[in-house]
Amino acid sequence: MELPQYALRPNFMRIILPKSISLICLGGLFYIGILINLFLLGIAPPAYVSALIIAIIVTIIIIEAALSYIKASKIRYLFFPNRIEIYGEKIQIIDLLTLGNVALKKTFVDNMMSTGTILLPPNFEIKNVSKPEQMMNYAKSLIEYAKSHYKLSAYS
Repeated sequence: MELPQYALRPNFMRIILPKSISLICLGGLFYIGILINLFLLGIAPPAYVSALIIAIIVTIIIIEAALSYIKASKIRYLFFPNRIEIYGEKIQIIDLLTLGNVALKKTFVDNMMSTGTILLPPNFEIKNVSKPEQMMNYAKSLIEYAKSHYKLSAYS
């Protein structure tokens, strides 16, 4: 079995943190909505009801974070001299000879967390990568090497 030249995993905090923050905001809105409804109905909720609602919201956030972590921990990017293998929900094998220009995409959250997405045309992405500029340069050099080495050796 051939060993990869480089193995890469996505940045877990980049995956978990935005989801957790959005769930906290949505949970807060849900809690405020419940309090407004109870106030409009003229019902004064006991303290244990508020504690129960908060506990349920926190439990949902923890479960979602754990599920996101489990899903993200299954993602791996393996770089070989002639291909890139992406392991996740499904296995993708990308032949480096078929790739065009490599590009980098960074969103607002990516800029905050020093991550990015490497676009491998026509339809492949390496998402949530730490140090994306370095990884993009590595991918470019690997593609150049594969195109020069494997095309020449194919005709030899």
